Amino acid sequence: ESLIDGRVAYSPWRRALSMDMRYEVNNTSSARTNRRYVRVGRGRGNLRFDDLAGEYIPDSDGEYIAQYDNVGTFEPVTGVKASFRFQSQMYRKVKSQTGALGALLRNVSSDTYIAVDEQSKSNNRKTLYLLNFNQFQQDSTTVLGSMNLRHDMFLFPKHRRISVRLRYQRLSTMNNQLITGGEHRYKAERSVRVRASLTPKTVTELTFARASRRRTDSGRERFRIISNNGFVTLSHRPTQPLELFIKLVGGYNRDRLHLLNSSIISIVPRVTYSFRGKGRARLEVDWANVQASRNAALPFEMVNGRRRGNSGRWHGSLDYRICQNVSMLINYDGR
Repeated sequence: ESLIDGRVAYSPWRRALSMDMRYEVNNTSSARTNRRYVRVGRGRGNLRFDDLAGEYIPDSDGEYIAQYDNVGTFEPVTGVKASFRFQSQMYRKVKSQTGALGALLRNVSSDTYIAVDEQSKSNNRKTLYLLNFNQFQQDSTTVLGSMNLRHDMFLFPKHRRISVRLRYQRLSTMNNQLITGGEHRYKAERSVRVRASLTPKTVTELTFARASRRRTDSGRERFRIISNNGFVTLSHRPTQPLELFIKLVGGYNRDRLHLLNSSIISIVPRVTYSFRGKGRARLEVDWANVQASRNAALPFEMVNGRRRGNSGRWHGSLDYRICQNVSMLINYDGR
């Protein structure tokens, strides 16, 4: 049952400034849930069981799916969702202004986004309605909760040859609905991205990100990872329908909880051909090499679910419209 559902948006000065606020309150009921894994066959699921880690981890070619069953009685729950977004694009307003201030306003923009989503059994609903964040994500009252903060700063946002993005993002989620115990995940990331047009047909992008991740299940800390990753992509269009693309990835990760180090190197070439007004064909190969300091289970979040050593997979797809009422779609994944 929705009690409040409102939105306020304001965009003055030809959208040079933009603000968007949303607020929603609802009453519902919730029961504890039991998670079970069902085997559906390889390629039909989105999870696989990792023998070293002893748990089910995401895999697009997996053979298991997760199903959730309600257990016990339903209890009343108060849900609060709120978000706030503020964008500054002053180059829309000060196109003709000169001097240092004008140059700064024309070449710097920002985007800030804050969102909370809390489902709570707390009897003190006033603290929820007034968004008292100190009362959010509590083990004793929270059923489901998430808090997300993202701040982007853009340099030279309108420049055709080069642009820079500085990002800080923090995400915290909590799930106390499972009968096996609560799950809490936390991630904070700082990154810088540089995008440059080398020629009218060639674009490159360089990204460096440093992230901190923590995970706690049923009161037991699972990992505490610090990761440093770099990405380089290059896209070239020799002709309009043909795109040649390659992505290089290098990363170093350290689990401070288990004193475990790992590194990853990945190369992803891709070829895409577009049939004008008809569809496109794509072929992609993904090769990676993972090294670890010792023979131990690597958390999925440490190397994106990759196994130690060399691994590779390829993907081919064809999406083509034969006629107005008939289309053909072919996908193939191999390892």
